[in-house]
Amino acid sequence: MRSLLIKEGLSMPVLSIVACEMLEDELVYALSKDPEIKRLFVIENRNSFRFVKKLKSEHLKPFVFSPEKLYPLISEINRKSFGNPMGKLSNFPLFKKTYDVIFNKKQQKLTVVVNLLRKDLHSDIDLLQSEVYLNAKEMSKISNGVLLFYGKCGFSSEKNASRIAKTWLSYLFSEG
Repeated sequence: MRSLLIKEGLSMPVLSIVACEMLEDELVYALSKDPEIKRLFVIENRNSFRFVKKLKSEHLKPFVFSPEKLYPLISEINRKSFGNPMGKLSNFPLFKKTYDVIFNKKQQKLTVVVNLLRKDLHSDIDLLQSEVYLNAKEMSKISNGVLLFYGKCGFSSEKNASRIAKTWLSYLFSEG
């Protein structure tokens, strides 16, 4: 299966989602309604079993991997796709249209990676924020973008929102 995933993984953007277990029904709904998702990965943890079952009930076919196996797999898929010299040329507007026609890239599909964090983190706001930051930072290494799928749980006050923005922006510019 690994080699099949790598062969199929040519030049697909990766969106990682760090989500609250309390919002798993909403996330399942959102994922089930998105026609642009080509491949769906779920990070295996103690919260993922029920979530995967709900995804399957909506006719989605998630691949479930531990982070230790998934991160290298996604990195390898990305490395293979960026190793294509023609793919590099597609970053230039002049060559993009030609590249899209040659490689039939009119509608680029999306790879989504979901990490569902446990809901008992809500009992300690500092721990919740720390876990979200840690997971988002780790997932950003394999992603084109990270979506935090959370409600007000610890992120609602202006002080916390400001802290998140400052932390995230300083991370983005320092890792650059």
